[in-house]
Amino acid sequence: MEGVREAQQLANAASRALRVRGSETSLAFNIWFGKSNASPQMVDRLINYHYLTAGSHLPAPTLQMKMSFEGRARYTPQNGAPAPGLDSLLYVCPSAASPLSDMCGSSNGESVVARVVTTHVANRHRVGPTVLIVCPAFFSRTGPTNAEMVRSYRQSIDTQNFSKGFFLLHELQHMPKATSPDPPAEDMPDPRDPSRDCYSVRCCPMLQHNQKIRNAQNFAFFALDAVAFPQYAKPGSASPSS
Repeated sequence: MEGVREAQQLANAASRALRVRGSETSLAFNIWFGKSNASPQMVDRLINYHYLTAGSHLPAPTLQMKMSFEGRARYTPQNGAPAPGLDSLLYVCPSAASPLSDMCGSSNGESVVARVVTTHVANRHRVGPTVLIVCPAFFSRTGPTNAEMVRSYRQSIDTQNFSKGFFLLHELQHMPKATSPDPPAEDMPDPRDPSRDCYSVRCCPMLQHNQKIRNAQNFAFFALDAVAFPQYAKPGSASPSS
């Protein structure tokens, strides 16, 4: 699955940038994670619970499962494969005609590319595997690759031309199994219009600092900046007032 490989490439770029001593003093860190969060301890959290986990918790699909509903979702392994466990990641790819495709719409009518679903019991413990619903809009996209996205972003940061890997890195932030012991990220409301989620390159920097480290899209944009504009991820690139 090309999108998985691209998500891992972006996560690796973010990790490399953050591993440089003093990376919390970079302009990219301030923009996407907030100056008040700039500490070596926060850098370690970002690396270990939000980027390195792309390699361990976002694997390419390898085994087929049959999914059915009998009061709740049931997953039946095929060809003698083991049953999915708590740390399993199931990719569910509904067609446009599938009842599950209802999960691929949003309250504002926009098409959803992918969505993470986890089941919790009352004490907040997870039960069952993590489900990544990969929507028809994901497969209908003809591109771009990471390289094409970076070129487009360099031409205009307002581009909407994002790679599949960018979307999957965003979704990784919603997975409790990946971010633990950090809580999973959310889709914070746009401060200019609370009825909409904060996804755009203009919105994400506007969030309060405590929201920046909770908004899934901020993690994806930091990774994109690390590739497209590495000079902004260099230690000391943030001005004292930024």
